[in-house]
Amino acid sequence: MIYIKCRKISALLSALIFCAGSAVAFSLTANASAPQKETFTLDGYIRAYIKNSPAAVQDFNALKTAEINFRNRTVNLFLPSAGASAGATLLTKNESLHFDGPYDASLYVNWNIFNSGRDYLAYKKQKNLLETSRMRFKNSLQELALSAIKTFYDLKRKESLLEVAARDLEEKLEQYEMTRLLYRDGLKTYTDFLQSENTLKNAELDMEQKTADYNSSLINFNNQIGREIMSAAKLDYEIETAPEFYQTSFDDDLQTAVANREDVNREILNFQNAKIDNKLTLMNNLPMLSAGFNLGNNTDDIFGARGNRTDYSVSLSFSVPIGFLWIDKYNDVRVSKMDLINNYMDFEKLFRNIKENIFNVRNSLKFQLTSIDISKNNLKIAQERLDIARAKYNEGNADSWELYNAQEQYLSALIRDTNLKYDYQLNIYSYKRALGLDIYDESKLVLDNKDFTDDTIKRVERGFLSDKK
Repeated sequence: MIYIKCRKISALLSALIFCAGSAVAFSLTANASAPQKETFTLDGYIRAYIKNSPAAVQDFNALKTAEINFRNRTVNLFLPSAGASAGATLLTKNESLHFDGPYDASLYVNWNIFNSGRDYLAYKKQKNLLETSRMRFKNSLQELALSAIKTFYDLKRKESLLEVAARDLEEKLEQYEMTRLLYRDGLKTYTDFLQSENTLKNAELDMEQKTADYNSSLINFNNQIGREIMSAAKLDYEIETAPEFYQTSFDDDLQTAVANREDVNREILNFQNAKIDNKLTLMNNLPMLSAGFNLGNNTDDIFGARGNRTDYSVSLSFSVPIGFLWIDKYNDVRVSKMDLINNYMDFEKLFRNIKENIFNVRNSLKFQLTSIDISKNNLKIAQERLDIARAKYNEGNADSWELYNAQEQYLSALIRDTNLKYDYQLNIYSYKRALGLDIYDESKLVLDNKDFTDDTIKRVERGFLSDKK
């Protein structure tokens, strides 16, 4: 019995140490050094999460690539192109190696002035692609912020549940000591004593499980920001009181989503590009008028001693595509039209999914608000029943099963209440994202090529090399 008592007191001390706010030490290695604690706010963690995200680096580079492609496409479509060449014949079959032969050099400028509007349509398509990349990057930052919030909340939830388990272990240890004294004085049966001991063991096991869950979440928390996975973290955050659900109508929310969601605007741009492709296909089957300007300078000697001439030309051409009696051209138009219809159907499917998503999120929030109110009442009732059962048990007017059931009901009510509060907070963010609203102020981020290229690569290389050592 002395061993059992010492073991329970040790468990209680561990629980009290945690509740006092000290770090929860990892048990991954026996000789691990004490982890260094760092305080995190939700806002600070989101910034660190995004800055250390490989996906953010890839999306950032994709945006920069789209910007470069747009500039190149604009130059190629509307500005003249230039080129230069030079050469000389140094050796032929009939002549030995010599350096006094004629040198040829040329410089030219070529400008496509007009080609029936095809360049302008190609420009609009490239501009839409750039805008799509910008929207995708903005959406990526918001989705990464949501992922960071979920990671932060997951650790905070596990911390709260660990505190619940610690309080439960403390209470059941006290009850075990009381039962042991009552059993010694003959006021409780041996069955009551065994039940109390078994209840304490279950609380110990639950404490170990909650500690393992917390450690697992902490590893993920640290790993997402490139931090040592065994480093303890203190979260400067308190769960907010559940706010009242903003009572907008379903139609209002749907209009907000259509106006703000990235995937809707992106699908609109894709549909516009599909229309451009369809128009270009039609134009490729119509006669084309084009105009161009060419300026060239040629010399037979690099120094101009043997002759120099400058040529320029303005061209105007008219072409009619025929193919094989226009059959292949006709089929190209049919295929392009079906592609256009399919793009519209993609938009229709997206619109239906959005309506269903908004409807489900709204119902989930309303249901959770009701559940939170009921949970508060259930927790209050469970607390009163536990107090009554404990008093009756200590006075000898109730058996161990009645006390055990009251303890478990209170513990379940407390865990459910804790989970409901965090679930509701997370669903508030999900609701905003379903409407296409920002959940994080991007102006707090300073993102540049150095942040998302050199520093990231060096950090990854250091981590990889240290692992290899």
